[in-house]
Amino acid sequence: MRRLPVGNFRPRADVRRCSLGLVVLTVFGILTVGALPMVGAGQVDNATALAEPDSDVLGWENGYWHNESIDVDGSDGLSAAERERVLARTMARVEYLRGLEFEETPRIEFVSRDGVETYVDRNVTQLPGGNQTWEALFVFGEDTDAREAIRETILASVGGMAAEEGVDHVVLVTEDPERPQISGYVLAHELVHVLQDQYFDLSAPRYRRSTLDGELGKDSIVEGEASLVDGRYRRQCASGAWSCLSGGMAPPSGSVTPAVATLMSVPYRDGAIYAATLRERGGWQAVSSVQESPPATVEPVLHPDRVVEPPEPIEYADRSGPDWSRTDDIQRIGEAGVRTLFARQNGSRNVALPRPNGTVSLRQAVTAPAEGWGNDTLYTYTNGSHGGYVWVTEWDSRADAAEFADAYRAVLQSYDPLVFGESTYVIDDGPFADAFHVRHNGTRVMIANAPDRSALNALSDRLDVASTESRHHEGRTVITSTAGPGFGVASILLALVVMAVILLLIEGDRHYR
Repeated sequence: MRRLPVGNFRPRADVRRCSLGLVVLTVFGILTVGALPMVGAGQVDNATALAEPDSDVLGWENGYWHNESIDVDGSDGLSAAERERVLARTMARVEYLRGLEFEETPRIEFVSRDGVETYVDRNVTQLPGGNQTWEALFVFGEDTDAREAIRETILASVGGMAAEEGVDHVVLVTEDPERPQISGYVLAHELVHVLQDQYFDLSAPRYRRSTLDGELGKDSIVEGEASLVDGRYRRQCASGAWSCLSGGMAPPSGSVTPAVATLMSVPYRDGAIYAATLRERGGWQAVSSVQESPPATVEPVLHPDRVVEPPEPIEYADRSGPDWSRTDDIQRIGEAGVRTLFARQNGSRNVALPRPNGTVSLRQAVTAPAEGWGNDTLYTYTNGSHGGYVWVTEWDSRADAAEFADAYRAVLQSYDPLVFGESTYVIDDGPFADAFHVRHNGTRVMIANAPDRSALNALSDRLDVASTESRHHEGRTVITSTAGPGFGVASILLALVVMAVILLLIEGDRHYR
């Protein structure tokens, strides 16, 4: 999609929005689980604290100023009275940092990791798309229920939620709900969602998104703003300006898919940078303006230094035969999804992506094929017993389209396929065993998938599926994850968490001001 110079920046006002309000532990890399004593040398002593105001003001809530000391010992869990003090002061701090006054005091509910399941099943809509969406990204094969695997990743890593549809309070995950411990900045993050709901109505119909790309774009301003505020909160704690509770969250547990965790991290990590960029340009009002009209896609979030034009609609006429019917699951995967595709394949299968003269970093190598993304639509089909898809992608230039097509072919080649002609590949074993056709024409790349070559022709009569095998890559050594497609072993998960911590600290130092 064509990108304009940053000087032409104007918040758009025509995009629909939706709510989220979720803290994910694998995103933030919360490694401490026990509450620690409050730390901070710059705290105001109660004896010298400002007097209570005559009316409610920013930075003061329910009897406590944002920099006032409170009588709390979180080492053995918090009593009901201590929870009220922590909530009041954290609300005051969020007001102080965000510049918005709470209209009401929310209730906090503490649940165990097992107890959060009901809320996740009822309210969380992260990462939409059925099995074929995730097959196209080579995250989950036909042996895995993608929706269930995504649900397991969310359940294993969620730390809290607020302002979801049907959730009118703050929900925090803790090891002992009866004597809970609280992470101050996680509570602050969720309280930002409460503020967002009070000022922007996160449950409004215009916040609904049905595609992966649309959901990530919308979530990036919702979670990005909250991450920006909780990052500023942590800077206050680290500098000693505030005394703060540490730890307190139940540790991640269960089955986590690294590729899914990577996509889940985009609204928090890239969204925080996006929100910080908006604030640097136009103050909090610029952030509020985008809350009124969140990004239609994740592209402007990934490129906050540019102004991105809305994507041109994809025009594609259904040319499937009578044996195939199109389903209602029509997806836009977006630039973040394409990035994840190549990062996952490079990291777990050693797919060789071009790195000219060795000067291009690994991050650049895996993101380069996604650069120049203009739009995409994935159309899913069924013949009653098998699924198929046609993924139509548009690019800014012929060169961008060629780069994506070549990189996707490199992924297919890594599975040691039968190759027919120049564009048809048949993977004959494993969870991704299917027939693929990659067609590049100008700025468009179309990828079709079906159970076999004959089904490809039936899926679209536009495909020129070769009938003669041209080559077969014998004896190719492929590096795979021992845990199966899309899943990493413990070392990969640990690396993911550590990398998230490092990225967050670096980005926090640069952007959380």
